[in-house]
Amino acid sequence: MKLPTLTRLPKYKRFTFEPRYYDPIKEEIKAKEKAAQRLIKGARNENIDVSDIKNRISGSFKRKTSDSKRSFLIQAVIAIGLTLLFLAILKF
Repeated sequence: MKLPTLTRLPKYKRFTFEPRYYDPIKEEIKAKEKAAQRLIKGARNENIDVSDIKNRISGSFKRKTSDSKRSFLIQAVIAIGLTLLFLAILKF
């Protein structure tokens, strides 16, 4: 026989969770590939050079790598500056 209580005791429940992985870069690449394939299909009908499309896609990836190098350099300069400022404050 159960006694009445004012609070409920938690009941154990099984928790099933299947993780889904989302990679935004991979999704962006897939979207660009689909758009390029549509352009290629249209280009074949209109006699547009496919190599120009391929060069444009590869050029966009090259630009991203140069931007990341520049941002790393800026972050390094800021980190060094803050470290020097912190050391100067500690000496006083």
